[in-house]
Amino acid sequence: MKKILFLSLIFFAFYGCEKSIQVDNSVSLIGKWNWKSASGGIDGKIYTPENTGDTIVFEFTNDSIYKMSNDGFIVLQCPFHTAKSVNSVNEERANILTFDTIPGICFYFIKNDTLIINYDVTEVPRWVFTRIK
Repeated sequence: MKKILFLSLIFFAFYGCEKSIQVDNSVSLIGKWNWKSASGGIDGKIYTPENTGDTIVFEFTNDSIYKMSNDGFIVLQCPFHTAKSVNSVNEERANILTFDTIPGICFYFIKNDTLIINYDVTEVPRWVFTRIK
């Protein structure tokens, strides 16, 4: 199960499609985030640190570097950018997260020190993190 969760995370870091976006460096994303859960995806299960044994931390630095660590070891590091997107049909606004060396985009939402990352792929779970203070 640990491998499935980790591979899912890597898959959705590498999945992507091209879209035109405007850059908007979001200060609220900056910092370290503890992984709390991943739910949905192709198997519909809920994964947590308690049932996987993983300690996943995402870090977004002021100099636009993203680091993902698992159990204290950095497993992925690359430049990142944020942007705002507006749906032309219903005018909903979304925050977009992109990586320089990894193709693709994801959507993120931050509320009350909780970060939610959604990918536009049904096979990939929705990830929830809490800010490390």
